[in-house]
Formats: sequence, C-alpha cells, structure tokens
Amino acid sequence: FIADTSKTVTGLGSNITCYWRVCAVNSTGGSAWSTVWSFSTIAGAPQAPILSSPANGATGVINPTLSWHVAAGALSYAVQVSTASDFSIIMVNDSGITDTSHAVAGFSSSTLYYWRVCASNSLGTSPWSSIWNFSTAALPLTPTLLLPANGAIGVSTRPTLSWNAAARAASYAVQVSTASDFSSFTVNDSNITATSYTPISVLPSFTLYYWRVKAVNAGGSSAWSAVWNFTTGISGVLSSGPSMPREVSISGSSGTVRYALPVQCHVSLKYYDLRGRLTATLVNGTQAPGYYSLSVKNALLSHGSYLMVFEAGGFVKRQMIIEE
Repeated sequence: FIADTSKTVTGLGSNITCYWRVCAVNSTGGSAWSTVWSFSTIAGAPQAPILSSPANGATGVINPTLSWHVAAGALSYAVQVSTASDFSIIMVNDSGITDTSHAVAGFSSSTLYYWRVCASNSLGTSPWSSIWNFSTAALPLTPTLLLPANGAIGVSTRPTLSWNAAARAASYAVQVSTASDFSSFTVNDSNITATSYTPISVLPSFTLYYWRVKAVNAGGSSAWSAVWNFTTGISGVLSSGPSMPREVSISGSSGTVRYALPVQCHVSLKYYDLRGRLTATLVNGTQAPGYYSLSVKNALLSHGSYLMVFEAGGFVKRQMIIEE
C-alpha cells in the first residue's frame, strides 16, 4: 500500500509503452480503478551492432567495405580495425558514421585484420560488436627479366622483351625509357597477359634503352623488376659472312662501317667531334665472331668531320672521317 499520492517506478525497459491505473483503499475496502493512462519510455543506449560483411574469416579481401546491420536506437557508429585481436594496435578508428557500411582503403597485402563496430546515440554507446576477421589478398611476386640480356647491343629496333612468369600475376606492365630514372617513356603499357612484349612502333637505331616490368593482380602491383638496358642496332647487321674472318679489320664508305671479328671479343665503336666530345656510341659490348655492317647516318647529329675510334680486343683504329 502506498500512503503517498506518487510512486517512482524503476526497471522499465527503454523505448516501450506502459499503461497505469490507481485505486484508493481504506479500512472498509477499495475504490474502483481509475481510468487507464499510458506513457512511453525513451530509448536508452543502442544495442551492439551485428556484423555483416566481409564474412568472418574471409580471405583474399581487397579494399573491403565493412558493413553491419542496423542497431536499434543507433544514431551513428564507430569502426575499429586492427592487426591485433585485442585491438592493442589500431589501424582504423573512425566514428560518426551514419550509414551501416564504411569503405576502408590502405590495407597491406597478405595480412590478417580484426574489426568491430559500436553504436551511439545521445544517451550513450553500445558495447562493441563481436570481433570478426579477414585476410587481404596476396600481391604478385616481382618478375625477373630474361631478354634482351642486360647490356645487350645491336638489338632489333622492334625487340621482344621477355621475363619469367611471376607467381599470382594476372597481368603485367612494361616501361621502356631512354632515361634511367624513367622520367619519360618510350613505352608505358599495361594489361599484358603474356610474359613477353613487342613494341608496336619501331624504335630508333643506335639508342640506349632502359626497361622494367611489374606484375599486377586484383590486390595491387608487385615492385618493379630490376632495370635492364639494351642498345638498338639496325636491320642489316651481319653476324656471319662467306667464311670466318682471320683477323680484325674495319672499313667504311657512304656512311656505312663494316668490320670483321675472328673471335668473340669486346667491341667499341665511338665517334667524337673535333672538340673531343663523344657524339655517338654505335657499339659497346661483347660480340661473336663474324662480319658486321652498320649504318652511321642516323647516329651522327650532323654532317661534318669526326674522329672514329674502333676497338676490338687488342685492336685499335683511330680515323678522321667526313660524313656528308
């Protein structure tokens, strides 16, 4: 029995409708019940969200959008992502999210991540959801270059670049440049599904090129391969003749240089202007025995007088020439 005309009630749930009535009592009995009134309680702190995707334990995940179900009473959500199951290391700690999904980028490859979500409103914050985890996709390995060999000379002006298949690669990207830092590109192509590539356009003769390759899959890209280089020659270079030469020799006419090598050796063929400045390097590398014929017309910047220096093994020849 209540002697007062008020009563404080506790233990009611949040966000529910309640009905109440009162009757009066004395020593002779009780009155009829009052009319029935109702009231609704206000919502308290929201419930903990239930996670939706990526599925718990998912593998091969790429830049996921984390999603969860609506939590009753929630006005906003907070998301945490960690590489530690106890969240002692926080990689993502975003709050004020009003949707039930959150896109997150910047994940490392081949890494296990843990994530959880909580909900908030003006009356408080829910407990954290259950903890789920996912593993990100593995990046491809870095390709290894094959051909042309590093430092090769006399390479075709439409060379076929080739490399070893890289594990987990879906495609490849190739860059070819006359700059060793790849500040400009002669070739910058991607979505190559084979392990070889031939440029569409013919490359200029007697030019030093640098090239590299990287592997790509849905998770991202490998590191670039080692940088190799090659020097183009010109169609018409002869690696053999009527018979193998017996000695080193060199001759030239009408903008064409011909030389013979009796054995494999290192060959250097360079042109200098009258001030002693290197103008062109036609050959600089090891060549097999045989006969060779090179056009120098496109290699020299202008007509005029030049000092030609030819070295093959221990043979050296210096000659002033006039290119018309």
